[in-house]
Amino acid sequence: MGFKFKDLNKIVPDAYHGTNYANAKEILEGGAFLPSKGENEYLGFGIYFFEGSEWEAKQWARHKYGRAKVGVMWATINLGRCLDLSIKEHRDLIKETVAVLSKRPNMPRITDALVINLIAGKYKELIDTVRAIYIPNQGHIPQPLFQGSLFYDATRMMICVRNAKAILRFSISYEGIV
Repeated sequence: MGFKFKDLNKIVPDAYHGTNYANAKEILEGGAFLPSKGENEYLGFGIYFFEGSEWEAKQWARHKYGRAKVGVMWATINLGRCLDLSIKEHRDLIKETVAVLSKRPNMPRITDALVINLIAGKYKELIDTVRAIYIPNQGHIPQPLFQGSLFYDATRMMICVRNAKAILRFSISYEGIV
């Protein structure tokens, strides 16, 4: 196994997970976060958080649950062994994996989720979290914050928790209609 994941032990003190209010209450009362298992999840299987943005979690919950009462969970996360796509070697691992996959005959469409899930499967228990900047491309074309700016209005820092033990503490930070 040539690639090594470092244990980052980086604490993210403000991560937000949007859901419906009933789910938020259940999580708070001793239930568990339910990981997303869809084949098209951006960062693969896991529990999704917006780093530093309660607003994004509210908007996501509103999109998912419409006008129903939503709950936003605040959490502190230890990234632990993180596939962090802000690190060049981790991006290179993604590229290498895609290069191998693209040579396979009859390979279905290669997606971010497929690649990350394959990497996580290969390294089994070695990935606690996945972290990346998300730039939506559906319904909104990202715009510079001002003319000539290199900052864009629609970027989001996402964390996908694959190992629930990485969630150190949590509470409900918002409940209501968005």
